[in-house]
Amino acid sequence: MRITDDVIRDLLPLYAAGEASAATRELVETYLADRPDLAAEAAEAKEFLLPSLEARAPSPDLERRALAETQKRLRRRTHSLPFAILFSTLPFSFYVIDGQFHWLFWPKLAIVGSILLAVGLAFWIVYLVHDRRLRLKGF
Repeated sequence: MRITDDVIRDLLPLYAAGEASAATRELVETYLADRPDLAAEAAEAKEFLLPSLEARAPSPDLERRALAETQKRLRRRTHSLPFAILFSTLPFSFYVIDGQFHWLFWPKLAIVGSILLAVGLAFWIVYLVHDRRLRLKGF
């Protein structure tokens, strides 16, 4: 098999990144020794095309922050559920006087009942959003 400049150019990204096998590295270096113009391209590729990526260690407080965020989401989900239930059922509250059934908010205070339902809906949305986010994380 004949090795051409195009074959070496195809191998340059692997060579520049240091991911080529020892045999490939030796082949590229041998070929570049005879071709100074292609060697300049290889040097440029090492410097500019593939900058070295240093492995960064996670920050020391990563676990603590992750735990705090999870606890915050669990708290929000836990606290939003009773309020969602309360504000959703409160407009349907009733009382009985002398055997007569009376709605607490309907029809006299229909606006207040509607506001309570809207607040209940908002708490249900908060609950479901936090529940969904926690379920994606396995909680």
